[in-house]
Amino acid sequence: METQSNEITEVLKAKSEAENNFNKLEKSGNNPHFKSKYATLGDIYDACRDALKAEGLMTYHQTFESDQGVGIACTLFHAESGQFIRTFLPLKTGTAQQTGSEITYMRRYTIQCVLSLEGEFDDDGNEAQQIREKKTSDPDWVGPLAKIKLLEASRAIRRDIYDCEDLDSLVALQNSKETIKVTKQLKVDTPHHWDHEPDPTDDKLNYLGLSQHFKKRAEELENGIRT
Repeated sequence: METQSNEITEVLKAKSEAENNFNKLEKSGNNPHFKSKYATLGDIYDACRDALKAEGLMTYHQTFESDQGVGIACTLFHAESGQFIRTFLPLKTGTAQQTGSEITYMRRYTIQCVLSLEGEFDDDGNEAQQIREKKTSDPDWVGPLAKIKLLEASRAIRRDIYDCEDLDSLVALQNSKETIKVTKQLKVDTPHHWDHEPDPTDDKLNYLGLSQHFKKRAEELENGIRT
């Protein structure tokens, strides 16, 4: 999913004009779990809707599916130019109630990001928080951006795999503390990113899990392929 159109000058200009006329962002939501106040979606729309409309801007949310799993995106669209900017984040899934709670939270989180609104990202989604708490006690993988951090760490390891010029360095990488930590969490949160084998009949599923990248690189090195 693209994060922006090829040109974004007009949408950013309109956004800047709209920001000058945003109303104060109220926080009418009350979260007794965290003993905090937060801006609801209604609060955000009340603060921004009229100013956005005046500049020909609209926001919309959509769910999407990629090799990273299911996610939610918020797009700021400029009608006159057709330009847009977008923020999207992956979702962790649990029960229907937990997933619904996280979607509500992520809708607030992404719209505040795409509109550059300052405010507390307090998690009113207690059910969503329970997903993260149940899956890990490691502080590195807790929070609404935990999955992004995990997948970024996985991609970094994947790059390191193909930098290995011999089997010894590949084995050392696979047994390193960081790799063990990341792969352990992949197996818990997104196991398909660890052991997935490509399905050439489906573009969305035609990718390698991290373990398959290790296997592929080992075979290349055994066959004398160094780069």
